[in-house]
Amino acid sequence: MSKFIECGTCTTSIAPNAVSCPKCGAPNEGPKGLIECRTCAKEIAASASSCPACGAPNEVAKGSKDFWVYLIAWLILGGLGVHKFYLGKTGMGVFYIVLLLFGFVTFGLGGLVLLGFLIYDLIMLLLGKTKDETGRILKP
Repeated sequence: MSKFIECGTCTTSIAPNAVSCPKCGAPNEGPKGLIECRTCAKEIAASASSCPACGAPNEVAKGSKDFWVYLIAWLILGGLGVHKFYLGKTGMGVFYIVLLLFGFVTFGLGGLVLLGFLIYDLIMLLLGKTKDETGRILKP
């Protein structure tokens, strides 16, 4: 009987020989997704929230970006693309600024396009599809 491993993206238990995660579709990283526990030095899945041997929290498994910080950045400074810069998506952040400036020149046309992008960003966040720079899904 094979031991299950955790998906590196959504932490669902998957078979080690699975090609991809059935829940999120991420490719199976297999044994290379293992790290050493900082407390007891046992091998654990990089995506595990804690070490099964000693119970120590796995700091590596935590995404580096917070759902609520992203949401607040989107709400307050979304038009400037601050939420995209926060995720490490600099190109999209600059694109949002260009759209905002284009909106001033075109009397609001760029702003309407920007509003569409902002609504899309919110929908993707609420559906759990927004990922940080490490590929981890932002969750509340």
